[in-house]
Amino acid sequence: MLLCGKSLVNNFFKYKRKVFSNFIVTSRRCKGTTQQPKILFFGTDNFSLPSLKKLHLNNFDVSVVTSFKSPANCVRSYAEQQKLSLYRWPISEEQCAAYELGVVVSFGHLIPLHIINALSRGIINVHASLLPRWRGAAPIMYAIMQGDAKTGITIMKIAPHQFDIGPLSDISPTGDAY
Repeated sequence: MLLCGKSLVNNFFKYKRKVFSNFIVTSRRCKGTTQQPKILFFGTDNFSLPSLKKLHLNNFDVSVVTSFKSPANCVRSYAEQQKLSLYRWPISEEQCAAYELGVVVSFGHLIPLHIINALSRGIINVHASLLPRWRGAAPIMYAIMQGDAKTGITIMKIAPHQFDIGPLSDISPTGDAY
């Protein structure tokens, strides 16, 4: 079945919620055996906001790094309303020292090696396509324009010096890894 236009977008967001629901459930199962990492969240837009909310509302210790260029930055507004620690991009190694894991969702800035190395558990990126197809900005729009029959998200460990490069974990709309 070919999904295009509005139905593709609706299915994508349904799918994204399912993936993050599974992520939170898995984290809850691990609570008794490991302590949750302090998370530094990197995001700027409407695509990244649901991920931030899910982390925050599930009691993860999360702080936010975002751009202050646009006054309409919904991630910044949410962090301010919820009184989350908020950092202006670019961030320094010293500001990262208190955190273990970075989570990047639709951030739009290349994370330098010294910031990646400053987080003991590294940084993961949630990318809105099944990589390597539609690497870079606007993957949802490209999938719609090209009439892709299948799409999803890729969660990867961030590698330095390039966008959307690193060890991959593709998740299908059914929640299965490829």
